[in-house]
Amino acid sequence: MIGYGTSKCVLATAVAGFHLGHKLTVVSDATYCKAEEAQGFSEETLHKAMIVAIGSSFAGVYCGSSFLLYADVKKILEVL
Repeated sequence: MIGYGTSKCVLATAVAGFHLGHKLTVVSDATYCKAEEAQGFSEETLHKAMIVAIGSSFAGVYCGSSFLLYADVKKILEVL
């Protein structure tokens, strides 16, 4: 998964997908937290905390270069 709003949309999708039995992957450097979501923390701190929370229970987490290196690109393209 990639997306805008690590602390809301990405987190909610990861949790819902996990509970529906899906195996998800989040590309950590292709997600983002905006300032108004940070509530006194830096955007980077909130983003890192959400990535740790997602990765600890709901999805695999990889940086973009690792994802591209290890992903089965042929299988991904079949789904698209």
